[in-house]
Amino acid sequence: MHAAQQPGAKHLLGDVKVRMLGRGPHVTQQWDETQSVEAADAINAAGICILFDLIGYTSDHRQDVLALRPAPVQVHYHGYMGTTGAPWIQLYVADRTIAPPEHAPFFSERLALMPECFLGPSHRLTHQFWGMGDGEEGGAGGGAGDADAIAVRREAEGLPRLGALLCFFNQHFKLDPATFAVWAQAMHALNASSPTLWMLAGSPVSHRNLRREFAAAGLPPDRLVFAPRVDVKVHLRRAALCDVALDTPNYNSGATAADTLFASVPIVSLPGNKAVGRMVASMNSALRCSPLQPGQAVHDSRTAHCCTAGWLTRARARQNARPHRPLEGGLRASSARGA
Repeated sequence: MHAAQQPGAKHLLGDVKVRMLGRGPHVTQQWDETQSVEAADAINAAGICILFDLIGYTSDHRQDVLALRPAPVQVHYHGYMGTTGAPWIQLYVADRTIAPPEHAPFFSERLALMPECFLGPSHRLTHQFWGMGDGEEGGAGGGAGDADAIAVRREAEGLPRLGALLCFFNQHFKLDPATFAVWAQAMHALNASSPTLWMLAGSPVSHRNLRREFAAAGLPPDRLVFAPRVDVKVHLRRAALCDVALDTPNYNSGATAADTLFASVPIVSLPGNKAVGRMVASMNSALRCSPLQPGQAVHDSRTAHCCTAGWLTRARARQNARPHRPLEGGLRASSARGA
């Protein structure tokens, strides 16, 4: 637990003040796991009225501090999808897709539902990354109306110059065999478009396993490409090269999905029954993109997922002659509409 100076935007909505307590560039003091009481005392002494917990039970969490109830209202939000089951957390910020009202009995917290989307990503600085701002030709999409420019940029990324491009920029542990089989089915359905699957680089073990499964599915080995980890600015530009992003139903993409949508790349996602499996459906809903609805049988829903991936990929391919711009406003605009 850390104490931080107030961020640049000190006042919101009149007399409401924001103070940051957490990790980041403004950290002024740290409390380790043996100093729970000291951290709670500091929060209480600062007069914090509403304390937001952003990481739940993930790595480096401080539920030990929250359990001391240093603030009169303690709210769970964003970093850990689902209920904490903790009596010291009163509210959970979500939306009607992440946590439908009928799911309320399964949450220990009272649901505070946002009118549009649970996630409010800030891309306020990324507008400078698009266009010709940094002397890089082609902007975000490399000039998507210019097929030669796209081919050159794809080749620079280690991708085939032509063909449908599907992507998955999340950690590999989110991917299960059944989902990978559906992706392989979609790629076979797109065989005439010579599809490529572009995945974020992982460990040597996961690369070996994925290549093995790719080959077992009868797919050409050169159509599986791993993207190195890069700065967000660079990633947003390269992501704009993709036709369609794929998602994993058991554990959705979160912040990565927001980046992908901001790069103007549609995401195919099948919403599950848990909050962690409904994040992309929430974002798609905020962008007025109707999410897939699970069929009565798992096979039918997966087939719908596969067919939708193929349809979107072909639709994107037909748009190559149009300017490829980011979803400026995107989720940020949808949040503003509901504010």
